[in-house]
Amino acid sequence: MQPVDNILTQDAASKRIDGSLHWAGLSVLALMAIVQIFPPNYGSGPAILTGTFSIGVVGAAWLSLGRAKTSLCTGVLLAGLLLGFYIFAGSVYVWPLHLLLPLIATHLLVRKAAENKVPEYLSCGGYGWPGFALTFVSALAVAITLLAWLHFTQPDLSDARVMLPRSPSALIFSGIGFSIVNAILEEAVWRGVLLHWLKQRFTPILAVVLQAVSFGAAHWNGFPNGLAGSLLASIFGIGLGLAALRCRGLAAVTATHALVDAVIFTILASSTF
Repeated sequence: MQPVDNILTQDAASKRIDGSLHWAGLSVLALMAIVQIFPPNYGSGPAILTGTFSIGVVGAAWLSLGRAKTSLCTGVLLAGLLLGFYIFAGSVYVWPLHLLLPLIATHLLVRKAAENKVPEYLSCGGYGWPGFALTFVSALAVAITLLAWLHFTQPDLSDARVMLPRSPSALIFSGIGFSIVNAILEEAVWRGVLLHWLKQRFTPILAVVLQAVSFGAAHWNGFPNGLAGSLLASIFGIGLGLAALRCRGLAAVTATHALVDAVIFTILASSTF
């Protein structure tokens, strides 16, 4: 049996590690938002400093496995890998690799600590009527909001036209594939790993808001883009975060996200042809 003093010392050290990792992870989330809005030039001083910091955070989180909470290490690891991949990947930073590769790397790094079990943050949870209601209301709200945005702003969609296939059949299959894959990856990142980490440290509401702000910043260059797009994505992220907590898993929010992405893709496609 260990002396009480040793146990107290270990607890204090564990709390210090937890606290340091939390703040390092939050710093990474803030930097992720900043580089989306103000992207540094590849190879510039700010880019190198940011990338070096992300590598340091990843290393610290990995070394803390077994000494800090697994959910904390997993969240900070993923955040650091997402930021590092953005800084160093260059031309490889494309959808869906920008989310898929950091997720795979995170899983490989933490699976031993997780004892090869299915992580709690990737559980499906329930669906039921709350899930159906969320899916329907979210899709309807997004459709109305996007149609209003297109009508009143008349945005330039030339960049979007370049990305869409010209063949109707290819357009349909690409829309379905994008909606499903994008929803799975983004929910695994924000409502899965990151929310599960943040709710261990903060109140559920604050954790939901923090992951939603990060989610919104990641959509700064999406559709719609800029501040309007980020605000819409953040609001959507809050709804998805609350639903993930309510349903205790990702099934309902992933289905909702996939349908909303399909609605966005359909509106975008119909607006460009």
